[in-house]
Amino acid sequence: RRFLAAHCFKYSGVVDDNGRPAHRIDFLPDSTLRSPDVEGSIFLDSATYLIRRAQFRLTGGRLVKPAILGMEVTTTYKEILPNVALFDEIRSVQPLAAPPGGGRPREFREVQRLMSYRFLLTGPPGTASGHKWIPAGDTTTLYGGTTGAASGPRRSVPKTGPPP
Repeated sequence: RRFLAAHCFKYSGVVDDNGRPAHRIDFLPDSTLRSPDVEGSIFLDSATYLIRRAQFRLTGGRLVKPAILGMEVTTTYKEILPNVALFDEIRSVQPLAAPPGGGRPREFREVQRLMSYRFLLTGPPGTASGHKWIPAGDTTTLYGGTTGAASGPRRSVPKTGPPP
């Protein structure tokens, strides 16, 4: 409830989201907030209204000590069962302070991918088992359709230079 009360929301219409129509909802922190917060966009599948992607950007990061120059996190989701979505991939980018004496800008990047999931007791009706391993390179949802790839290990990689 606090998030809803402290943010302004705007429906931005139907947009193309990787070749598929999606409803875009943008949000901003209330202009009276004087502390770090987030702004961003949520993308809902136009046919199912399931969340497909969420983008969050840090606002007011320079107000804390030490200052946070920025942070952007993008999460994509995968439908694992009818009307049930789990995060598929989480990507974050954080600019870092320039090295002493100048030099190329630096940033920290992290990618996390869903590799498997399991239900604690039994799987929902109609599923073969309570555990599902998602093979590396899998680009399909587990229940029809397609999304981004779910492959590779979780890794944290400092990077220099501008983002690609």
